[in-house]
Amino acid sequence: MTQTERKAFNWLSRQGNVLLRGKTYPRFMTSEGKGFHAKRLYTHSIIFSDAEVEVLKEQEVTILVFDGGDEPLFSFPFSEIDFSNRKWHHIDIHVIPWRDMLKQRGATAAIAFEASKASKARPK
Repeated sequence: MTQTERKAFNWLSRQGNVLLRGKTYPRFMTSEGKGFHAKRLYTHSIIFSDAEVEVLKEQEVTILVFDGGDEPLFSFPFSEIDFSNRKWHHIDIHVIPWRDMLKQRGATAAIAFEASKASKARPK
């Protein structure tokens, strides 16, 4: 469990019964059947793997966004993400291939990878 997931689990536990679902998405399920998935905010960006996106888009899931604190900064339904613009309101959404996320270490490397792909696609 990541530090962000631990914060989400602790916060959700204070709200009521919650189940950590292992390596499946969404990671958390309440006794009422509501799904939650925790993400860390990196400046103005949230990073998802392509595998997460494929599974989460088929479900009703609330994304809990954390930074340094123990409570979410904000939450929103996953269905509100505009993947055509890679945005949720003012937040940039990065989708990284799962295998590349394993190779890359840290958000900075993952965002740099995504930015390098975008710059290669632009005409000079």
